[in-house]
Amino acid sequence: MSQAHVDAPPGSVLTRLFPLWALLAGFVGFMVPETLSDWRAAVMPLLGVVMFGMGATLRPNDFLAIARRPALIGLGLVAAVMLHNGLGLMLGYWGARAFGQDVVRARTLAIEVGMQHSGLAAALALKSFPAAAALPGALFSVWHNLSGAMLAAWWSRRAPTTVQSPARP
Repeated sequence: MSQAHVDAPPGSVLTRLFPLWALLAGFVGFMVPETLSDWRAAVMPLLGVVMFGMGATLRPNDFLAIARRPALIGLGLVAAVMLHNGLGLMLGYWGARAFGQDVVRARTLAIEVGMQHSGLAAALALKSFPAAAALPGALFSVWHNLSGAMLAAWWSRRAPTTVQSPARP
């Protein structure tokens, strides 16, 4: 049995595994934050380098491909926002239930989570970037508010199966 050998550029393994390195660093930062606290000041400049590197790898043909299909790009963006919002609503509800909250509190938390994260995105973007960076979060706040209101209206027509709440101090 013969084995094929492919010469790869020296950095290709490191580059291909970049998502793994990012997840690993995020995990270490979450579990043992003091190990990465010295890097705090470098996060924004490094993020800029990564974003620049991503942009620098684009070729003119990539931009042309996007320009030829703006509706498809827009549809993908809307789908991503709707999925993100749906996950926020779902995780808000099921997260509350997993921590022993009743249905009423879980519904409340789901709507809070689903409707708040676009506002947070806009606020964080305004704090750290030029004002134009807040535009996507601000625009999709409309969808987040509509979806939260629609879910609240739907739930209001369906009585929760459990309304008792655990005692709170």
